[in-house]
Amino acid sequence: MPSSENGASAPPAPDQDAQLDELLWALPSPAGHGAIGGRPAVDAAADTSADSGAFIRHWSGTLSRVDPLLGSAFARCAPALCASLSKGQVVSRALAALDAFERMGRDAAIRGLGSMDESAPALPAGPAPARLAELQGALHRFVLGLGGRAFEISPVPRDEPAWTDSDCLHLPASVARFDDPAANASMYRCLATLLWGFWYYGSFRNPPPASPSEGDGRFLDWLGVYESLRIEARIGSELPGLANQLAQMRGPLAPALLPAMQRLESAAATVADSYALASASMRSGPEAAPVLWPLRLDPAIGHERQRQRIERDRAALAAALRRLGEQTRPTSAARAAQAVQLEESDEVGGFALRLDDIVVPASAEVVGLVQSLRIDTGALPTTGPAPEATSPLATRTTHNGPFHDPPRPRVPPSPGESSHEHEWDFRRQQYLADWCRVLHRTGTEGDAGFVAQTRRRHRRLIEEIRRRFERIRQRSQPQRRCQDGDEIDLDAQIEAFCDRRAHASDSNAIYVRRSRHERSLAVMFAIDMSGSTHGWVNDAQRSALLILGEAIERLGDRWAVYGFSSDTRQCCELFRIKDFGESFDARVERRIAGIDSRGYTRMGFAIRRLGNMLATEDSRHRLLVTLTDGKPDDRGDDYRGRYGIEDTRRAMQELHAKGLRCYGVTFDRQARQYLDRLYGPAGFTVIADVATLPARLSDIYRRVTS
Repeated sequence: MPSSENGASAPPAPDQDAQLDELLWALPSPAGHGAIGGRPAVDAAADTSADSGAFIRHWSGTLSRVDPLLGSAFARCAPALCASLSKGQVVSRALAALDAFERMGRDAAIRGLGSMDESAPALPAGPAPARLAELQGALHRFVLGLGGRAFEISPVPRDEPAWTDSDCLHLPASVARFDDPAANASMYRCLATLLWGFWYYGSFRNPPPASPSEGDGRFLDWLGVYESLRIEARIGSELPGLANQLAQMRGPLAPALLPAMQRLESAAATVADSYALASASMRSGPEAAPVLWPLRLDPAIGHERQRQRIERDRAALAAALRRLGEQTRPTSAARAAQAVQLEESDEVGGFALRLDDIVVPASAEVVGLVQSLRIDTGALPTTGPAPEATSPLATRTTHNGPFHDPPRPRVPPSPGESSHEHEWDFRRQQYLADWCRVLHRTGTEGDAGFVAQTRRRHRRLIEEIRRRFERIRQRSQPQRRCQDGDEIDLDAQIEAFCDRRAHASDSNAIYVRRSRHERSLAVMFAIDMSGSTHGWVNDAQRSALLILGEAIERLGDRWAVYGFSSDTRQCCELFRIKDFGESFDARVERRIAGIDSRGYTRMGFAIRRLGNMLATEDSRHRLLVTLTDGKPDDRGDDYRGRYGIEDTRRAMQELHAKGLRCYGVTFDRQARQYLDRLYGPAGFTVIADVATLPARLSDIYRRVTS
């Protein structure tokens, strides 16, 4: 407590005891721990400064929301901790206690705090870590700013090094290398830069050479050391400020590595030089490779992913150039079948498009594909006659209108793969890293008879929706104050007349030109497949998706459908019904018909994972639509209630930070009690009669995407 002028301790603030008593309930203590209720905690925290008292009350309250006895134990030992440790170290100890509580239970967490049993080892007071869940959005934008591709970012299991497969940056869930949290955040940026550099500067460009050491972990360690040095040197020649940060974070090099660094600093150095140096280090002795960075290089996985991506991008580029040829010479059947050719140029981007003697302007789709292929292969891609595309990734129907495909079609996880997703715990105001185990499935194919029956039953509705969406597709946009056009711009004409009368210079930009309305939209539908949708709700969902699918195809929008369900955090299932790169064909229709009900509604993991997929789409507008019959819920834990609502709300805030929109459609008549908090007052629709869903969903889509 602060001292008075005569040296005596000042009395505690009048409401401090009441605040702590309210915060730390006087509950019976667990066996073996004595009395640790609210009053002893108040007495223990009383002899502290006002600043420390507020600090202790805050963190005691945070721990108490998870477990009251844990919060009370922290309050008792916090004064001693604050006297000997910094506040950052006390916070680290509180977070370590929370982790111990989740892994081993309350008794282990309290013993670790050292508050009840003085002989028990205290939890180590480490540095304040930086957490990937909190920095993921900033890192995504940072890597995107480096150029070339929008990488996904995913956490790796505890104590594993960072790595990349050239599609995704796998980073540790937390970094606690330094006492300063800002320095730990800088370590994240350095790791992301090096992993990006492995792709950008050609670490995966050629297949790894076959050698006796290829599968040797020590060889890969040496290769990672030399490739990291080569990437640092390349970054130093282009981004010297970032290179200085890398060198400062890495620390001084061992003298034995300086000759290798001089060789790798050459502009002509490639990954082959790193392989040669790694082989030489293996032959020179059994010494282990030094640890410059907590990362590893896996050239075999990176090269295979890159090879698959090159094949997809080449097919997509051929189809895009074919479409440009059709738009450039639409009146000539012979010309329409010819693809636009790529050639080297001094123009921005280093290439130009030409169809015979006509220079063709490059679309955003072509620019992205050429850039990706140029980095992957190290050269401008060669082009020839575009093959007739049979893969849904190669082409799709455009309905005679321009549209924007992403530069790189996203590859959905293979069936049977699993990954992890973090979750927001509002009680402690912290993310639980790798909390949800996500199982990636492919939707089962249902009865084709349901598809035919839906088309027969809703024949008139389908025709009406087609007409409505056709009018949207053909809508034109007026461009005013043009030099020429289809009609007079009355406002511009009046202004020009007034200017002439006032002897001022008038303009001849007095026309209105009408241009076709161009859409650039990607929509992800997240379908609740929980057990509560069984029966007529499930039938209405499937019918609505089949009807809406035909309407969206009429517009040429990019769209995807994924279902989700859960059975505790260890079994969070995500079902691929239709991905962005897939055509709306008979197989997808059967998958929609096969949507079934199962499990519970843990929504946060689905919104985060599907939002990350949607964020890779190169469309101007990106929208996530959730279709559910109730609020977030799960079995066997405390996800139901406010916890699930707050986690789902936090997931939607993460999507908004990435520039994505969210909209909810629900059948829960009590939904208004919580949907305002999830989506905002204008971000959802409640459908009282499920039978009207097939007709309503198309109207909702038309309204929210116009």
